[in-house]
Amino acid sequence: QYRSKAFLLQLLEEMENGFGTRILPNSYTLSAVLIGIDDGLDALNLLETFVERYGKDAITVQVYNVVLASFSGEKYNSNGWHHAISLLQRMKRHGPQPNEQSFSYVLQSCAGSGQLKVALSLLDEVRQSSSMEMTSKLYLPLLKVCAKAGHSDVLWSLINTMKDDCIQITTMQLNLYLQSLAKAGLHIKALGVLRGMIKQSDPMQLPDLISFNTVLSACANSNDYEAAQALFDQMKGEVFDN
Repeated sequence: QYRSKAFLLQLLEEMENGFGTRILPNSYTLSAVLIGIDDGLDALNLLETFVERYGKDAITVQVYNVVLASFSGEKYNSNGWHHAISLLQRMKRHGPQPNEQSFSYVLQSCAGSGQLKVALSLLDEVRQSSSMEMTSKLYLPLLKVCAKAGHSDVLWSLINTMKDDCIQITTMQLNLYLQSLAKAGLHIKALGVLRGMIKQSDPMQLPDLISFNTVLSACANSNDYEAAQALFDQMKGEVFDN
């Protein structure tokens, strides 16, 4: 009841007319109302109500991003990406212009729903745009999906593209690559990547406990217990004793 469209609109009505003087809500108020909506389609319908009531110029990118976020969750993994793409195209045509957070939510929606090719195409479109600075935040949704699915080749290609975009590669991204190798059953390659991380001079790319545990798990899942034991002994004798 307290998250229903009718209840939230009633609160806005009381805010506007309940204190003797009409108080129009700002973008923070409208965003807060939308956050209270559980369903993405309800949030989209409420956005349309806001546009009709307050005018499209009063609805900022912050408000639109709340709606985009509602389509990036697990509930809409099957078809939420359609709505997210449609809303993004609308923003690009009529405003407000999408920002980094907007694209991040749409990329997450596409990648999370299994539309990896669509997500990669959108990422390439963003890269070609001179108005958008590329950051690791834009790549992260795709990296996570590739890691979970074991798409190690695609993930490594994305990491190389990040380098082309002058984005610092960190342990977090390399751990996702290790996870993708483990998922694909490529424990020998994962061991090689881990050794390279250990020898790294860049402190931002040194392995952490997640790195070692991921490769240990990959070795065990591949029934290569000798390699797993050797890595465990190395962890005790060389890495964590230093």
